[in-house]
Amino acid sequence: MPVSDPVARLPVLQTEHSEAPEARFSPGDTVRVIAKATPGHTRCPGYVRGKEGVIRLVYPLAYYPELRAHSTVKRREHSYAVEFAAAHLWIEGDPSQTARVELFESYLEAQ
Repeated sequence: MPVSDPVARLPVLQTEHSEAPEARFSPGDTVRVIAKATPGHTRCPGYVRGKEGVIRLVYPLAYYPELRAHSTVKRREHSYAVEFAAAHLWIEGDPSQTARVELFESYLEAQ
């Protein structure tokens, strides 16, 4: 049973329980965050959408939160610590600083 009713209909990425045992990305890989707007709550911050970053850490499999919260479908996938140059995220970003954001694999595409 869903934890809450979705604000809008979420696209279902999987129609059955599944998991991705192998991580798609490795530390040092350059990735881009998918820039697609999503209805309702998401764990992908708006300020990183469409931005390019570098994988720094790969985390073990975990349940993909959007599916788990709003459907009976369960999908486990890897999440990553992705590092972004602060200057690429914010106008006032210091070029000598970076920001790390934890993102699920479904939010990322290879560069």
